[in-house]
Amino acid sequence: MYNFVLPLKFKKMKMIKTAFIVVLICLICFPARGVPTIRGTLTIDISEGIITGDITLENFELDGNSAYLLNHGLNIKEVRDGSGVRLAYKRLQESPRYESSAYVIPTAGTQSSNYVPSSISFLYTGKFPVYVSSEQAAKDWKGNIAFNDSGLRTDGLQSALFPTFFTYKNDKVHNLVTYDLTIDCPSCSLIYIAGDIERSGPKAKFKTTHPSSPMLVAGSYKSSAYQGTHIIESSQHRDTHFSIGTNWTDVIDSTKSLLSCDIGSEVPFMFLELESLDRRRSWMWASTNAIVSVGNKSTLKPFLSGNNLDNYVDDFSFLVHEYSHLCMPGLSQGGSLSLLVNESIAEYISLISTGEKFGQAALDNKVCELQQSLAENPTTSNIHTLKHAMTSLDQYSQRYIFGPLLLLQVERTYGRDFTLNFINQVIAKSNEGVAIDIALLNSVFKVINKKLSDSKDPNVHLTSIDQLVVTHIDCNSNELMGSDPIVNGIQ
Repeated sequence: MYNFVLPLKFKKMKMIKTAFIVVLICLICFPARGVPTIRGTLTIDISEGIITGDITLENFELDGNSAYLLNHGLNIKEVRDGSGVRLAYKRLQESPRYESSAYVIPTAGTQSSNYVPSSISFLYTGKFPVYVSSEQAAKDWKGNIAFNDSGLRTDGLQSALFPTFFTYKNDKVHNLVTYDLTIDCPSCSLIYIAGDIERSGPKAKFKTTHPSSPMLVAGSYKSSAYQGTHIIESSQHRDTHFSIGTNWTDVIDSTKSLLSCDIGSEVPFMFLELESLDRRRSWMWASTNAIVSVGNKSTLKPFLSGNNLDNYVDDFSFLVHEYSHLCMPGLSQGGSLSLLVNESIAEYISLISTGEKFGQAALDNKVCELQQSLAENPTTSNIHTLKHAMTSLDQYSQRYIFGPLLLLQVERTYGRDFTLNFINQVIAKSNEGVAIDIALLNSVFKVINKKLSDSKDPNVHLTSIDQLVVTHIDCNSNELMGSDPIVNGIQ
């Protein structure tokens, strides 16, 4: 925030106009800090698995209780401030996130705060293994920066391919950035960064003013477009025609009917179908304006080109889950429960959308699959509360199994309107930059519950979501998710 002191009175209107113009110019030149910006050049050698970056990070919060995140496999050569002065840096023993290392710029004579320049540049390089398709790896998981003989794939949040600002006070990864980047990849025919559109290699410039998570994909890929939607695909996926039918519209409409969602329309929506080195494994993720599918056969194009959802229950469910992520970008950034809440909401929206589109039996089947995943394990079969799950379950089970079951329990207890109101308010808080932790969840839950208390059982006085008990439901009954809320499972 910049303050300007102006004269209280002007003798001439010309002076007022001049002063206004000066202030306006200053505000344009020095925008309020909020969304970080990255700019610079990244060079990629596909055959050798080498990445070299010269990236500047600026327009971030000047908070000394902070750090810079960069992928573990990327080695820093030097760090400079905005004037080009080299800075001493220190790598912390523990990193707050993912596959990254955390770095700070120590301030001489103090242990409580670190130096945070208004602009900071990192020169770094790293070498990663390159896998070839003929190897058919037993498990295609090489990390979030992954090379094979077709190209490079990264994700936007977890890979930390670019320097990323992190603040400890709100446990926030500032991965949503604007950028002005040049990517130089001599052997690449196509390059793409989420937030912009794909461009032809070997060298391309990318820019966006819309906060984006800069996922990068580069290599021997081809792209096509249909009705304003683009698809990037590897060679093994080019056996089917790309078009857009009503199936994709059904995904969007179903998700937006449940979540407050505005992913922007600055650039076309993107689909990416990339190859997997494991014939048995496939997965999806979402980033800014794109959904990525990794596998050995085309799964997206047959679904997207269709006008009938029959036989596409799983495809519909997967895509609703991923599209839901795009509706809540703030949940990827910060808080001890941000990832758990992010995945749990996406899976809950996917479940109830499946029920609405394919009927009660389809929803019941998926609910029973989740419940069975916990029940069949003696160490998890007696876990019924959020606090218990956070201390006793692995992260996958927390996010993809217990979390959705908890939200389904909220719906069974208080109704769908209550549950969606709770979810959308949590998303709104996260988009405002509020850290997602148990205190925030309980606060939102208590406020909504108080508003609805007059219309509920007067004996219920639930003040926090971590008091709610997930009850096991009979998978042999005719109706698992009743339409009428029931007041049960209160501890």
